Amino acid sequence: MGLRIAMFFWAALAAAPAGRASFARATARHTAVSPQRDVKVLLAAVRAKVESVRDYSADARLVIDVSFMKVPPSDVRVYFKRPDQFRVIKQGGISILPKGGLNVSLNALLKEGDFAAVDAGNEGGLRVVKLVPLKDGGDIVLTTLYIDETTLLVRRAITSTRNNGTFELDLDYGRYAAYALPDKAEFIFNTAGYKLPKGLSLDYDPHGSANAPAPPADAKGKITLLYAKYVVNKGVPDGIIQ
Repeated sequence: MGLRIAMFFWAALAAAPAGRASFARATARHTAVSPQRDVKVLLAAVRAKVESVRDYSADARLVIDVSFMKVPPSDVRVYFKRPDQFRVIKQGGISILPKGGLNVSLNALLKEGDFAAVDAGNEGGLRVVKLVPLKDGGDIVLTTLYIDETTLLVRRAITSTRNNGTFELDLDYGRYAAYALPDKAEFIFNTAGYKLPKGLSLDYDPHGSANAPAPPADAKGKITLLYAKYVVNKGVPDGIIQ
């Protein structure tokens, strides 16, 4: 459940400044707020832009920053297929973020009819919308979206879950903004509350060095995808996403 990583993500677990710095720059560029539209109308416009992408494949750089994991940066191939299928594959064919892990796609969050939308005003020139699930028992408890009304792009999503703690997705756009596809997706999570993808087990060092202290309960982890090139709406080969 939750946001599974195209860390889009899951599509969507995506170049170089920190996510929070990118978010600060984005908000600074939009100090003037356009006349507010109804929150349902706004979300419908954002959803339409996100759903214009049926599928994509992309070349990307994956950077994992978790204190107790030894995972060097790697070149990866990212695949997404609507509604929320997402896969990240290392060179050599190793799937490191399989289905059920991190997904940077906003499609699942914006699915019509699954939530009640609450207008939470403005912050830093971005429209703040809270999404409350209509059905009890799911993993997601609350999602807060920070939306650029001018470009209809989600710049940040903060999600609280029952089983995986609270995590944040920061999105930085550039060449593929017309498709609502980020140049950079940064997934920030509490390492104590989040269940890391099993696909990372080969690179996973749960103890670190013998003298390394245990990470604090509020320690943060970060997974970043830096996208180099997308191929959009050209289909995904059969068998890539299962």
